[in-house]
Amino acid sequence: MVKCRICGKPLTDPKSIERGIGPECFKEIKQEPIGFKNLVKESEKKKEIKEETIEKPYDSKIPAFNLLANAFDLLADLPKLEELLENLSDKERHFLYTHKILKEYDLLP
Repeated sequence: MVKCRICGKPLTDPKSIERGIGPECFKEIKQEPIGFKNLVKESEKKKEIKEETIEKPYDSKIPAFNLLANAFDLLADLPKLEELLENLSDKERHFLYTHKILKEYDLLP
């Protein structure tokens, strides 16, 4: 079952499954240039957030957080990152090294 990367609700619509974001979350993102940030802020307002240490494996109800946290862990572990980069196809390597975020912040070795 595919879930929305923002809210974690199950996705059933083919277009939603393709983009990984449900229709409600997608509307929010389309309405605001920083829609994802606004969505997270709204989510925080609706529920009380406890100060807790987040430990691996990440089990946030927001799947996008889990993916991002794991990606940050990989970027911080140079031997693992180098191993990953060695096993990429030329197309995958090109995508990463030309991605505007990774390029702007010089995150890859």
